[in-house]
Amino acid sequence: MSTSIPFTADQPSYARVIMKHFRFFIIDSMGRIDRCFERECRYEADALRLANQQIGASSVEVWLEKRMIAKLHPR
Repeated sequence: MSTSIPFTADQPSYARVIMKHFRFFIIDSMGRIDRCFERECRYEADALRLANQQIGASSVEVWLEKRMIAKLHPR
């Protein structure tokens, strides 16, 4: 006989999704920050997909805390 235990807030952290705080900087043709926005993503790959959607005529820098993950350039 098996019993299931419902999820509770005091379960170990592996049972919860950990989101990371990313910053996205849109860089203009002169190399200056045109605008920036922040998003929570679970994985770096998710943040890079979001950054790819933002590329127009400008580059996009993706940062996680003090580390630049990538700088994506227009195609």
